Amino acid sequence: FRICADSGEDDDHFDVSGLSNALVAYADKSATISAKDFISTTNASLAVSAGGYLEGLHLGGTITYEIYAEVEADYQLSVRLACGNEGTDRALTIYVNGSQQQHSNLSTQGGTGGWDVMADIDAGYISLKAGKNTVVLIPGSGFNPQSFTLTRLPGAPVSDFEDVDPVSDELLIPFSDVYANPEHMDAFLEQMTTSELMYLVQGRGSTSQWGSLERYGIPTGTVSDGPAGLRSGTYWPNAVAQACTWNIALIEEIGLRIGSEAYSLGVDIWLAPALNLHRNPLNGRNFEYYSEDPYLSGRMAAAVVCGVQAQGVGVTLKHLAANNCEANRDISDSRMSERALREIYLEGFRVAVKYSQPFAIMTSYNRINSCEVAESYDILTTIIRGEWAYDGLIMSDWWNNSNEVAELLAGNNLKMPEGNPGELVDGLKNGSLDREVLKNSAKYVLEMMLRIDRCREILDPTFRHVEATEPLHPTLSLPDDSEHDITDDSTQAPEIPTLSHSSPWLTAGIIASAIALTTAGILILRSRKQRKEE
Repeated sequence: FRICADSGEDDDHFDVSGLSNALVAYADKSATISAKDFISTTNASLAVSAGGYLEGLHLGGTITYEIYAEVEADYQLSVRLACGNEGTDRALTIYVNGSQQQHSNLSTQGGTGGWDVMADIDAGYISLKAGKNTVVLIPGSGFNPQSFTLTRLPGAPVSDFEDVDPVSDELLIPFSDVYANPEHMDAFLEQMTTSELMYLVQGRGSTSQWGSLERYGIPTGTVSDGPAGLRSGTYWPNAVAQACTWNIALIEEIGLRIGSEAYSLGVDIWLAPALNLHRNPLNGRNFEYYSEDPYLSGRMAAAVVCGVQAQGVGVTLKHLAANNCEANRDISDSRMSERALREIYLEGFRVAVKYSQPFAIMTSYNRINSCEVAESYDILTTIIRGEWAYDGLIMSDWWNNSNEVAELLAGNNLKMPEGNPGELVDGLKNGSLDREVLKNSAKYVLEMMLRIDRCREILDPTFRHVEATEPLHPTLSLPDDSEHDITDDSTQAPEIPTLSHSSPWLTAGIIASAIALTTAGILILRSRKQRKEE
């Protein structure tokens, strides 16, 4: 289904150009839905500009459509709009059959080429029931669309299995009640339909949002990528430069600044830091990884995590694990012994989890010993949940190759940026997936949301975000890791004879670098007995 501001001369168009805004609706034969009518707008001043886009929305206009769907399914929404200028408000809120399904801020997409330049932007997806649907679009003041396109997502329709009946409004437990009474989480999840649980364990499409169930008061969560600070924010020295400082307090301070900026920009989860190892100098992403040493990488990552999360913003450790090359990263297979995996490739993540408990961990694209990481029960559940006692969310990398049912069974809780409803429906029908698995993953999604300040403000009107000036942990040098201690105090370095032909600054540099040479624990290989004793 497509709404276009053009002449409508094609035979596939349903000409409604007699309406005041001169929009034309027509059916896209590749989709399984058809258009009946463009209903109305709330603003009579809306008009199609000379550039071919709908303008006048800044005066409070909304656009309403009746859309008839042959089957119940999810549909990708794409928008073609005028780029406008820097700072243009491209917010878009979508209501389907009276319930809000989407709120997107598209300001970071499409460029700023002016009002006569059009850009195609993905705006997430909406769910339509079989039959008539009323879709209301509420754009921001600078949102000047030329067309909207809905394309049915692959997979079986959600209605293709026997779901439980939804709870009545009178008996519904709102998510705000769970915030006030965490012990109500299980009852809250039990009242949800299986389709709603499926919705929670999948992202909202190319907008990379998550959560967002208005009936229960579940807010919409947001994420932002960026290897050296937020992609839309301040650029900080990259991870290699940060690790070279060996200065935990300084890295915590950087984390505080990144978290403060993230909160001010409405970002709930920062998709960083990355702490894969430097294994090949040709790796195109070495700049955003800390070191070839897993212990140093883990401590640096933990420091920035503590700083960011002190601001009520979550952090995602990535890419777990052994994702050490950029070429063919989505199909590569890292072959190794269990000892190498535990003591080199997982060690940095273990250290970071131990000292910071990040809100989320992201699994990598690659396989390890022929198993997709996102499908590995041994890594995600046995090691991370069991041995490390990690209680945060585990999410997939964007558009990975893994099967979503296998991911959920392994312990990967959230499929990003979107899931495959057809795979989940097939799993429910053949018995390989059940509600309890969905409830368990949805619980991790919601528990992460309860930790985020911006979401807390929505759930509790009395909650007030307080800008943090100190990280969550004043120091990360703990007694039980004294053999790995990292220090920036050069007075603790061993005495080095002064070279007869060296200048003072060269001698000082040698002394400082000696800290790295004498720090215990770099790539240390410990026996299983030693690991258990830790």
